[in-house]
Amino acid sequence: MIDDRRLLARALGKAALANTRNQRRVATAPAFLHGGVPERMAALLDGPTPPARSLALLAAGCVATVAVMVFAAVHASTDCLALLSR
Repeated sequence: MIDDRRLLARALGKAALANTRNQRRVATAPAFLHGGVPERMAALLDGPTPPARSLALLAAGCVATVAVMVFAAVHASTDCLALLSR
């Protein structure tokens, strides 16, 4: 998987440089710097971001959902008992 990312980053850089060579008229702003090519290559070489933050957020969301469901069930059951006792 890491080799695939390196290969893709290398191909992206070569394509941007080939595009620069074909556009010699624009010497002040080469195509390599347009479109975030260096940032994309760096992101590919850094690897995927760890999903720890998203898992923690998902767990917090699940806990909050369960807490709301429990509160709603307790509230509904007390209303039901109040209606039955009349």
